[in-house]
Amino acid sequence: DASALEAYAARPEANVVPVDKHGMPYRGTEREMIQKLLGKACRRAGARWATVVVRYWYGHMGAALVDAGLVSTSREYAVPPDRDVDPFALPRRLRTLALGPFHDFDDAAAHPRARVQMVGPGSGVTKQFLSAQAEGTLWLSDSLEERTGMTRFVTDWLAHHKPGKGHPERTVKSFAFQEAESISRRAKARWAARNGHAVLSLQHDGIVIAVQRGSDAGDVAEQMARASEEALGYRQPCELKEQEPPSGVARPQLATRDEVGGVVPGLGEMEGSPPRHGAWVRDAE
Repeated sequence: DASALEAYAARPEANVVPVDKHGMPYRGTEREMIQKLLGKACRRAGARWATVVVRYWYGHMGAALVDAGLVSTSREYAVPPDRDVDPFALPRRLRTLALGPFHDFDDAAAHPRARVQMVGPGSGVTKQFLSAQAEGTLWLSDSLEERTGMTRFVTDWLAHHKPGKGHPERTVKSFAFQEAESISRRAKARWAARNGHAVLSLQHDGIVIAVQRGSDAGDVAEQMARASEEALGYRQPCELKEQEPPSGVARPQLATRDEVGGVVPGLGEMEGSPPRHGAWVRDAE
């Protein structure tokens, strides 16, 4: 929603440098971030809507694991040259302005649910969570090493690409769970495309969708949960993520695929699978 972003950028509150969840400042004020995004967007003169094209990849480790056949898919990230045009990379309240007219669907507790399915020890423990977590991490690492050789692969990869980074078993667990969240995300995206909804943004285990006119968002969430369950083999609820616009600013008015698609040709079109490598690799973290 370019109009919502422009309206907020004109306010004095936008002249601040936001910080992320780790307390680290973003590179620029909110106004500068909005101007940078809109400067690279496609937009008809005077139109409310603007579009950007975001290319995704699996990241270094994810790409290596997919290439080795140790996971079938992984978390997708905007390639480094596209990070500045990815609304998901914006602070949450700016992301709400950009994508607020649409519905943000997210898996409920994706990693804990994956853990229950994958990890033997500690799956029923609550009071002894921390000790059970460590035991479960080692168990999963040993299990995947025995079945696929994944732990040795990750250990060798880290030694070569990130020397000094310890605890390869934690990396193994993270990417094992990321595979589950990614299978679910892909299932939701495919269901949405088959049923006439437009997928606008990939967000780890979640997706932002412009739903068809007349669709009930709660029903869409339930149908996507069923698609995820069919792909995963276990129940994975899907929920609507709460939007958090800037203080004193209303969430943009909801819009359907029919409304936006009449102005934006090719809304939600996706081409192919994420590339595993590319010219941006040297610039990636």
